[in-house]
This record gives sequence, structure tokens and C-alpha cells, in this order.
Amino acid sequence: MDYSVACTTVGTFVPDENGRNSLFSFSEQRHLLKRPDVREATVDDALYQTIRDMFANYYFAAAFWKISSHFLDPDASCATMFVVQIVVNYVRPLLSWCSLVTKAWKKSSNEALMAFAAVAKAVAPMLALTTELVVGAFMVLGSLAPRRYSDGLQALGSLSALGFHLMVCMLPAPNDISGFALNCAPRHIVFATGPGTSAAWYQAKKHALPLSAVTVIGVAVVVQAEWTENNWAFFFYIFVGGFVALSLVSDFSFERRLLDVEDKFSLLRGSQRRPMWSRAAVGVAFCYSFVTLVLGLQEESTTNMFANLKAGHGGSNHFFLPTGLFFHWFADASNSHPFGGGIIRDKMRNVDDDNADYMKLHFYR
Repeated sequence: MDYSVACTTVGTFVPDENGRNSLFSFSEQRHLLKRPDVREATVDDALYQTIRDMFANYYFAAAFWKISSHFLDPDASCATMFVVQIVVNYVRPLLSWCSLVTKAWKKSSNEALMAFAAVAKAVAPMLALTTELVVGAFMVLGSLAPRRYSDGLQALGSLSALGFHLMVCMLPAPNDISGFALNCAPRHIVFATGPGTSAAWYQAKKHALPLSAVTVIGVAVVVQAEWTENNWAFFFYIFVGGFVALSLVSDFSFERRLLDVEDKFSLLRGSQRRPMWSRAAVGVAFCYSFVTLVLGLQEESTTNMFANLKAGHGGSNHFFLPTGLFFHWFADASNSHPFGGGIIRDKMRNVDDDNADYMKLHFYR
């Protein structure tokens, strides 16, 4: 038998499978909690939380591996290039429109722009690291917290991640990676609940006509502008990311309380015993995110992307963990050993000036 539960506000009901409205008292809810079929976790529920926990590992690791000396150095950090590009690309037209700002500073537009860029360079590494740490912290705390709090914490982490990916979409060419953001956005629907997604879909259908009109006009305009692949990805991200964000926000609204009984008690009963396969999957995600880099089993992964991390040869530049341990442990092994041969230092290369900085960045240890 399927049950339905309404929120505690009098007069608000949820229809059951026969279309009848039903309202359970707190005593009836406590009685239902004792039912084995309500108390035990389902495979769907375990899979749902497993995917969330794997995401938490990936996002937290992406922030954690950026706590390195090179990433926090404004002269070497990837964050500097991205943040300064955004400032220059979007502050320049604002300065040209707001002449009062430049007059107050007694500076020209270019001088004011350089001042903004200098500030952006100084704060970029810490700004990017803090943003990603907030995303990862919300997701990890949601994984560790009781179920009554986990949905909200992980939804906040997901909303923060969607905002971060939106900033990535705003990067000007040639560093815009809107396609990556578009790939990430729909996967965040796993952090929304069924009622939240249903509420978002209802709103989308309710405003289908104006949304369709905006889409048609937008496509007609951008086709004439000869957009690139990443421009189109940014365009679609607005719709996909917007729907996912609306689903997450709906979970905090009044409709969030209108859940079926199993979902409601899943939130109320606290943490559950996780199946072994779920723990194993989360363990694999943890090993991929942290252990492989520490041991030196991989140097390039999604978790240390743009982290300026020395992941293999030449020692670690991370403040807390070593990297590439196998290369150190087997440094005296023969060259035929996969981790043997020691570290080769390339001190000089015969390259032209255009490639000198690239070679120095990627090959010098």
C-alpha cells in the first residue's frame, strides 16, 4: 500500500494513488516508522546517495589539490589568468559607460582598467580556491550529516557549483570552456529531489510560451552572429543550468514538504546502514580523487585540473600531502621499472623565444 503525507499546515493535502486526499497525524507517522518496509533503505535510495557522495569526493578534491604553492602564487596560478580575463572583458565596457568612475579617480579608462586587473590578479587565487572549497565543503558536509540536513547542504553545494560553472562559461575565447560546464550542469539534477524537479517542470510548462519565444528569437539572432561551439554551449547552459537550479531552489520552498511517506521518513530517520556496494563505489571515488595522485598513479585528472600541482616527478608543491610517492620509493630501480630511473632535470633547451616560456613551464623541474 502506498501512503501520502501532507505538510503540517492545516488544509494542505497530498492525493494518494486513488486520488483521495490523506493526512497523517504525528502518531500515525511514528507508527509507520516502525514498519520494516519503511525503515529499510531501498536500492534506489542507496544509489541516489552513492552518486551524491561520489560527486562530493570529486568537487572537494578539485578544491583540495589547489592548496599548493604554485596555485596560490598570483604570478603562476591558473586562476589569475581566468579571473583577470573576466575582469578585462567585462569591466572595460562598464568603464567606458561610467565615465564618472574614471573622473573620480582622475584616471583614464585604460588606467582604471589596469587598476582593476591588478586587484583581480592579487585576489584571484584565493578567490577561486575559496569558491571551490565552499562547493566541496557543502557537499561533503551533506554526505556526513543526518539525512534531515543532507539534502539542504548538498543542494547549497550544487547551487554554488552551478554558479561557478556559469563563471567558467563567461570566460572569453580562447579559454572559454562552456562545453565542460554544459556537461556538468545536467548531472547536478541528482542533488534535487523528486518534488523539487516536479515543481520546476511545472513552472517550465507554465511559462512554455514565453520561454519558447525567447529561445526562437535567441537562436535566430545568434545564428547570424556565427557563434562558435562554446558560444552555443553557453547558450544552452542558461536553460539547462537554470532548470537544475530551479529544481534545487524548489526543494527549499513550501512544496518541499509535500513528500510521499517513504521519502519523508527517509529524511527523518537519520543515517542508514549503507550497502556494501555503495561503500565500495564511494571508496573507488575517494581513491581516484586522492590516493592515485599521492602514489603517482596518475598526473592529469579531473580532480587536479588547473591546480598547478606537481603530481608526479620533482616533488610535491602541495601544502599538506605528498605526491608521486612511487617515483621516490623506486627512484633507484632500473629504467625498465615503470617508476624507476629517478628524476631527469632538463636544464637547457634550444628553442625559440615563442616557445621558451611554454617549455620552462611544462618541462623544467
